[in-house]
Amino acid sequence: MPAPSTSPSVEGDDASTKSCIFCGRMAASKLRLLTCFCFSCETCIADELEKGGRVMCPRCKVTTDNNRLCPDFLSELKPKCIYCSKQSKLTCTVCNVNFCHNCRESHLSESETALPGFSSFKRESTYHSISELWLGVCECHRSTLKYYCKLCEKAFCSYQLEFSMCHKLRHDIELLEDAAKSKLRESAATTNNFLNLQNDIDLLNMSWISSLNYHKNSQVEKEIKIRQSFEKMSSLLFAMEQEFLQHFRNECATQLKSTEQNIQSINSVKSIISKAMGYTSRVQDQCSAASIIRLQNLLNKQYREFEKIIIQLKTWSPPEVKFAADLESLEKGMRSHVRNCMTIVTARENAIAPIGRPSSRKASRSPSPSPFLPTDSDLDQSSASTSSSRPATPYDMDVSLQMLAALATQQQPPVYDMGRMSFSYFLKIGEFGTGPQQFTEPNGVAVFPEGDIVVADTNNHRIQIFTIVDGKVLLKRLFGVMGKGDGQLLYPNRVAVNSQSREIIITERSPTHQVQVYSEFGDFVRKFGNDILEHPRGLTVDEAGNVIVVECKVMRIVVFDRLGNLVAKLDCKDKLDFPNSICARKGRLYVSDNRAHCVKVFDYFGKKLQEIGGPGVTNYPIGVGFTPSGQLLVADNHNNFNISVFDPITGQYCYGYESKVKHAQCFDIALTNDFSVIVSSKDYRLYVYKYCDGTIEQRIAVWMMQNKQSESSGKN
Repeated sequence: MPAPSTSPSVEGDDASTKSCIFCGRMAASKLRLLTCFCFSCETCIADELEKGGRVMCPRCKVTTDNNRLCPDFLSELKPKCIYCSKQSKLTCTVCNVNFCHNCRESHLSESETALPGFSSFKRESTYHSISELWLGVCECHRSTLKYYCKLCEKAFCSYQLEFSMCHKLRHDIELLEDAAKSKLRESAATTNNFLNLQNDIDLLNMSWISSLNYHKNSQVEKEIKIRQSFEKMSSLLFAMEQEFLQHFRNECATQLKSTEQNIQSINSVKSIISKAMGYTSRVQDQCSAASIIRLQNLLNKQYREFEKIIIQLKTWSPPEVKFAADLESLEKGMRSHVRNCMTIVTARENAIAPIGRPSSRKASRSPSPSPFLPTDSDLDQSSASTSSSRPATPYDMDVSLQMLAALATQQQPPVYDMGRMSFSYFLKIGEFGTGPQQFTEPNGVAVFPEGDIVVADTNNHRIQIFTIVDGKVLLKRLFGVMGKGDGQLLYPNRVAVNSQSREIIITERSPTHQVQVYSEFGDFVRKFGNDILEHPRGLTVDEAGNVIVVECKVMRIVVFDRLGNLVAKLDCKDKLDFPNSICARKGRLYVSDNRAHCVKVFDYFGKKLQEIGGPGVTNYPIGVGFTPSGQLLVADNHNNFNISVFDPITGQYCYGYESKVKHAQCFDIALTNDFSVIVSSKDYRLYVYKYCDGTIEQRIAVWMMQNKQSESSGKN
């Protein structure tokens, strides 16, 4: 029987392969484990903590906080078998020795010699406690560790526990073996979760590799399509060149023919004059006086005719066909036209696009519709979010989950080129102040059918009504004083107009949070809703005259009839994020959700029907309304002031406009019957924009007119 070895040995392979990730020095002890499962020595960790308070792995680029640094658990490997020096699997907690399965009987036979008269089974159960777990050895007493304090997370032998503070303070103490088995089960579950995560990563990797190959092939196809597009443009330019040259040649031929005819006329006159002179000379020499007189009369008539012809020919000069080309304007126009008609857009795939952004994953997509050329391409919108749950681990090393979440998290919504036409405001109303045509916070805006503009001036506690005559803004009416009584206003924040009764409906924010109704002349009619409303944010009136209020914070839609009686309260807490505007038509409620970057459509029972727009198309919408032709217009002020027009039933994107101006915070919008958008802004002004909602030809005309205006303003 081999002599037992009393000193535990550690496997040399693991120790030899461990090295510091920073300095590269080989070490078998005093290494710390990072959250990316790389090793670092104490010296390098101290240097990194002095630099930034964190340790960043140079290989994995994962940061580890100081409180998440772990000891190297591999430095506490099981000792080898005391009999055969193989890897030990069993531990006798009584004798404090380790041995393998093959040497178990050897250990028991030694005990049998020492204790005769007992069977092996009884000796093992009476004098030995054999476990597959190595509980470790107390450094002070060299006895087996048997107990574990849950509160302090420390292991003790029997002697240590008796004199420890944990025992005196009556901490929660259990057997170390039971605690280790519990953690082993938890570790097995965590390992299984990591295996599942690894499978998910493998699938994701395969998907991304497939996507990479697809994009490589797609890139070749797109390049071919780009070349074909420009080849088609080249052939079109060549055809236009030939047509232009033919027109030029026809003009030149016409002028040359006219010149040749005049030359022939001159030569003919010259020939006639030569013949007349010869004939006259012969007559003078050979004929009688009577013949000379008659000939002279003929010559005088002919001379006068020839003189007229010569005078006409003298005043005529050979025409010149001129060619003028403004190459700079031509280049500018072509570049602008090409950008409007052909656009490169980066859009993610593998996502379901909300209604309003036509999507097709396999077809070649580019932003739709330029007003000039119909295209077979639109946008593909992607939004990804990753949420994961896992059992808690002692050191919370969820590096893979953090990396996947960081890849999937998108801080800002994307911005897609929707082929919008440019437009600019042609009129602005108001300034800061408390006088007429002055605002301190123009929070709400609405319009009468004839175009009069109604503004809720919140901090001035009043309503102002304007009319526009020959491009000039005139104050038509002003009413409202601060207070809570009838005919008084307190922080009016939204306003709407009942086009049938011509009443002005106003909502007030806290503390009154109610609805007030006034006549078009500013006379108080009624008020209601202060016992129902909490945070009114959007206001509209439907075709039946019902007053509809959407509330933020409580995420609710409240419907009143014209007299203020409650019709419905629709709870939308799980359907809205931050509503700020509402409009209604044909039994549908259209709510602009600022934080969801879209318009959500509900019926009058609170059922969500669809979403229109979405991230990249209608980022942070500020208002929604209907155009005179019945299309749904959504306004946003993200990067620039934009309007996007959709079909209200299908949600299909139709067209849009983009201003080069980004306003301060926009409060509300109103749409007029002459295709104007009125925007109330935090800079104490209203801005009026003009857009075109008609046919493609009309939009082309508007676009050309705006380009001419911009060119003329640039020259000036």
